[in-house]
Amino acid sequence: MKLDLGHKVISFDDDIIDLGLNTKAWNGGEECLIRDLENQGPLPSCLIINERYGALSMALPIEKGVSLFDSAYYKTKSEHNYRMNNAQERIQSKGIMDDISGNYSAIVISPPKEISLLQHYITLGLYHLHDNDYLYIPFMDKHMSKAHIQLFESFCDEVFVSKGYKKGRYLRGVKKNSLKKKPLLQYTKTTYRNIEVINSEGVFASGRIDRGTQYLLDNLHIIPYSHRVLDLACGDGILGMSYKKEHSDCTIDFADASQFALDSTQLSLKANGLEARHLYWSSSYDAIPNENKYDLILLNPPYHMGNSKTTQIAIQMMEESYHHLKDKGELWVIANNHLGYDRHLFRQYSHCQVKLKNNKYHILMARKER
Repeated sequence: MKLDLGHKVISFDDDIIDLGLNTKAWNGGEECLIRDLENQGPLPSCLIINERYGALSMALPIEKGVSLFDSAYYKTKSEHNYRMNNAQERIQSKGIMDDISGNYSAIVISPPKEISLLQHYITLGLYHLHDNDYLYIPFMDKHMSKAHIQLFESFCDEVFVSKGYKKGRYLRGVKKNSLKKKPLLQYTKTTYRNIEVINSEGVFASGRIDRGTQYLLDNLHIIPYSHRVLDLACGDGILGMSYKKEHSDCTIDFADASQFALDSTQLSLKANGLEARHLYWSSSYDAIPNENKYDLILLNPPYHMGNSKTTQIAIQMMEESYHHLKDKGELWVIANNHLGYDRHLFRQYSHCQVKLKNNKYHILMARKER
């Protein structure tokens, strides 16, 4: 099997994968699960939830599979890798909030960082699992806690913890009871500066407003009026909604790689009586038409991808923003001081300023000038 990771094509027997994202295409827990399942023969069907790059679903001994993604980034990369390995007929990709039907012979969940989101994935998986068939969750040892095992035991019987393999292992169990209704997402609500925010599980800073966002919101008055606006990596949408409340005649788009985030943005817009021109499920600008040009782009870029940290996605967003700005259009970025994004902006934009700074965050403005 070959995988295209954006800058490097690898084979499945590579031991350590450097993606430039401080992450891997698979881990020891997944290898442990694949090794044990291969000894049992092929499974007729499998539902895979939250995988990365498609390596897991392609390596599993399954006849047919459906892979569910919250991340547009990982969905796009996985679909490319399915095609590269002629696996697109065997494995179908869908968004985590898309409708799926039927039951499966196995469910495999790549665990997210947030345990509340893992609970949703478990209940979603069990809802689509045949009685007496297995749910599997592969972990790296350093990421599996007693709380994870207790959560698994609360939903599953015949719980089995595998032996360790390459610093990973997996949990296996059958569902305790048939779930009669599809599980619903849990939401939290918070209010900041007269904006009501509704967050689903898995959205960054769910149930609170992170301090970087607060810093930009508290100083939103320094950003001049613009007509055509994009809130990129919008999360729950509070930056764009706050700007829209201040400038009601502007038109605004929202974009995020997370389907959960866009669901939260849509609910938050409705709660505040606001409308968006368009919502894009997009990793950076992948799903945004090339002809879309903006007077203003607001960006609180992602720094975490699951259990990993990376600046690569943020740098890509800042670079690609240049091509989606009108002449004289401005990109405003809020970020931690230590990440050094100002250096990247100064290299690409002829006019760039640190507009405000405290001991942890800075607000950057870059203007496109020809």
